[in-house]
Amino acid sequence: METNIYLQIIKQLPALSEEEKKKLYVELSKMVHMRANRPKRSILELRGLGMEIWNGIDVDEYISKERESWNR
Repeated sequence: METNIYLQIIKQLPALSEEEKKKLYVELSKMVHMRANRPKRSILELRGLGMEIWNGIDVDEYISKERESWNR
């Protein structure tokens, strides 16, 4: 489904000169090519992120406090 912005751009294309259309094509091609060549990311890259926040915290004590707060 086309967006409103897309339709506006399509309507304006005939007003562009041939040189402007070529420039637009080159820019769009670059943008599409850059997105297609991005490396795929993995959720596993986040492993260990923020780990230092939990240093020195007793897990059992933390869980007990959390559970107590649910009953309030």
